[in-house]
Amino acid sequence: MTAYFNNRSAVQVALRALAHPASLAAIALLLLNDHFLKTEIPGWLTGKLSDFAGLFFFPFLLAVLVGSVWKRPTPLTVGKLAFATTAVWFAAAKATLLGHQLTSEFASVLLGANVIITPDPTDLLALLSLLPAWLLWNRSMELAHAPISAHAVIPAVVVAALGVMATSPMEESLGVYQIRTMQGKSFAFHEGRGRHGIEFSSDHGATWSPYLGDTAALVSDGPVALMTPSRNEPTGDTAMPYKLTPPVLSIQHPDSPNVWYRSTSSWRHSADTLHIDRSTDSGRTWVADLLIPPSRMEYVARSEHSTGGTEGPTLGVRDLDIFNDGSGVVIAAAGAGVLVRDSNGKWSQYSVNRWEALRPEATFRTFLFRPIQQEFFALIGLAVLAGHLTGFVGWRRLAATVGLAGNGSPNNGESEKIFGAKTGAVGLLCGLLMSLTGLSLQSDLTGLLVLMLYVPAGIIGLLFLVRNALRLGGNRLFRQASRWSLYATALSLIAPLLVFVLWAFGVIEWYRHALIAAMIVWGGVVGFSINRAGQTSG
Repeated sequence: MTAYFNNRSAVQVALRALAHPASLAAIALLLLNDHFLKTEIPGWLTGKLSDFAGLFFFPFLLAVLVGSVWKRPTPLTVGKLAFATTAVWFAAAKATLLGHQLTSEFASVLLGANVIITPDPTDLLALLSLLPAWLLWNRSMELAHAPISAHAVIPAVVVAALGVMATSPMEESLGVYQIRTMQGKSFAFHEGRGRHGIEFSSDHGATWSPYLGDTAALVSDGPVALMTPSRNEPTGDTAMPYKLTPPVLSIQHPDSPNVWYRSTSSWRHSADTLHIDRSTDSGRTWVADLLIPPSRMEYVARSEHSTGGTEGPTLGVRDLDIFNDGSGVVIAAAGAGVLVRDSNGKWSQYSVNRWEALRPEATFRTFLFRPIQQEFFALIGLAVLAGHLTGFVGWRRLAATVGLAGNGSPNNGESEKIFGAKTGAVGLLCGLLMSLTGLSLQSDLTGLLVLMLYVPAGIIGLLFLVRNALRLGGNRLFRQASRWSLYATALSLIAPLLVFVLWAFGVIEWYRHALIAAMIVWGGVVGFSINRAGQTSG
């Protein structure tokens, strides 16, 4: 005998939505992506798929819990609460430090494993999944009068719960942590992302393939790097008489006994530079042979959360070896791939397996915008501010020109029908608030509060901007102001962002110079747009 849910409660609506083929497909995609695609095809796409899939069905699962405990509200109220909670929680976990810490701890306790939620504001794109999910919720409310089989919904609830809880735990990875050279070949030991293995290279580290042979035979045929542990070193300062020196990794050249290489820095812990030093007098004097200057360390530090943070390797020179084949090639395990010094003294960095080499400047293959995502969020606010400012000033100038005001300022009776001055003022405040809070989305524990301000301000600011642009465009005399309010929004976002892109590629050396240049460019775009918006269109 088949059992049915025949009440019109929020639980019934949520169960109907969970049993829908679209929800079941999203659950299947989440499980497939987390347990297969992420490891086999790592990249930007598989990193986002789980977020899009999970956000589609999670509000329904949450609505089942809310509706079971709180039975008095209507399905519409429960739906709004479930969707709003899902959006705020996800945004906080991905864009704020406090949110991702709390979510990681909660998930770790729930699953009994170390789960790390990586903060990444670009994942907020997945919130778009809530739109079709809300349409499905409304459709389920319309069909609330029809009974639904318990045999259909119970498996859906179970599978949905498993989909949420069976997300693969993410642990901090070592990356490439050891290097061995033997008979002209190099062997890289790597661990993390749920797997470990050995790769070998027969071209001095340029390309790598899996090694399936006997690991016990992998013994370097040259000198092995020595690790000098940290020690307390006198400073001569009575306030702090000793300081802890970092561990030193050093190795002797097999063909030139007086030549040594060492590394004392780590990209994760270094305050300014990374360097591998070289000595030609048995270690009495040292010269930096590989140096990442302080001007590029800002880029490295901003990239670390994506390629070297909780989801990437532990960065830094972890092992050194030198080929004993007469080439004198030096190779270092750097967590993110390997560093290789060729026979001509040139250092290069290569990826190993899925450990993408981290470079001190952007390339067209790297995800360019991650190191400048906070600036991107701030520039969105400045773009909204520029659009409202341009539309407002253009409206006032054109209104005075066409005679809607007798004293040089627009008359509220006629011109207010064309441009909403109050909505424009609110839009200006929203843009200003977004620009001030955009840089703080990931900066500290106040990020959650900041996000609560940024998102509503962005929605209101953009809606009012489009509304006033449409109202201006509806009058032939004000179309110039309408067009340039939108042009200013786009240009004041794109042009300063290009300045930060140049910094990411190393064209602009210092970050502070890029920041100053971006603000100058933004001011120039706004001034030009305001000038054009106030001109009559012939």
